[in-house]
Amino acid sequence: MPLKKDLEKQIFQLQQELADVHSTRPKVYENHTYIAKDRKIKTFSGRPKSSNDMTVDDWIDDIRLVFWARKATNAEKVDIIYSHLEGEAKDEIKFRTDIRHDPEAILECLQTAFGDPDSVTVLQQRFFERHQRDTETIRQYSYVLLDLFQKVRKKDDSVFPNKERTLCEQFANSLSDPFIRKEMKRLVRSNPGMEFFDLRNEAILLSEEEENSVSVRKVDLNDKAGETSSMCNESQNLKPKSDDHSGISSNVEQLLKVVEAQQKQIDSLTTLMKDQSLNKQYTPRWNYDQVPRWNYDQAPRWNNDQRKCYKCNRTGHVQRNCPNNTEGTNEDSGNK
Repeated sequence: MPLKKDLEKQIFQLQQELADVHSTRPKVYENHTYIAKDRKIKTFSGRPKSSNDMTVDDWIDDIRLVFWARKATNAEKVDIIYSHLEGEAKDEIKFRTDIRHDPEAILECLQTAFGDPDSVTVLQQRFFERHQRDTETIRQYSYVLLDLFQKVRKKDDSVFPNKERTLCEQFANSLSDPFIRKEMKRLVRSNPGMEFFDLRNEAILLSEEEENSVSVRKVDLNDKAGETSSMCNESQNLKPKSDDHSGISSNVEQLLKVVEAQQKQIDSLTTLMKDQSLNKQYTPRWNYDQVPRWNYDQAPRWNNDQRKCYKCNRTGHVQRNCPNNTEGTNEDSGNK
């Protein structure tokens, strides 16, 4: 009997401990995602020709969701793929007999044929060179950055070892507002494990606070402007009447008359200067075409027959060649 009571006591204590454990354990709620089996999928025809067309990556994601929801077999997967292809995409698979019965091989072939033709290096460069534009909000820029990030990962998932850290750092370094950019960098340094969407939400909240502060400053300025205008109106109401300022008005009229007289003098001087400039005669420039030029053909020629000798006073020769000269005379004259 004592043994039985001890056992019952131990069982009661164990039941109490179990009840305490159940009461302190947090409740776990299961999340279920419902995907309709008859979900409609858009047909895929090839490379997107406009911004509204679906890319091959998005189409493949939708196809995989339908596979999972319907729990389809390989034959059913192939049938679903073929029924949602048209145009160039259907022609690409129609002649591939080697992969016709393999759904994963068909999707990989479509990805290779109609996916992004750029290499991983080019996509990675686009990701790191993309900065927020002046016309973009922080939310819009985050979507663009995520799209580029996903394209790089689909090409090669091993490019970014620490995906969240890389995405957060690029987002923080590429914001256009210098104040928000500085705050986001500080958050990334202080919280290395911070997720991208948490960082994005902090940036959006900070930008909204800044916009609100700017609007508050504008309201304060408007209030001050209103106070200034009201003070001006009060000062105008406090001005004396026009009868008290009859002397001031008469002085103003006299000044206006003086200004008008000066303006008339200026106008008359201006017209006089114009008339003088019109009547002024300028000396003509020298015309070189009218200068008489020396004509060598008409110049007088020297006639040897008219030369006169200073020794014999005869014409036709000079003193040096005079026939009356003797040898001694010629030598003396030559020596001289």
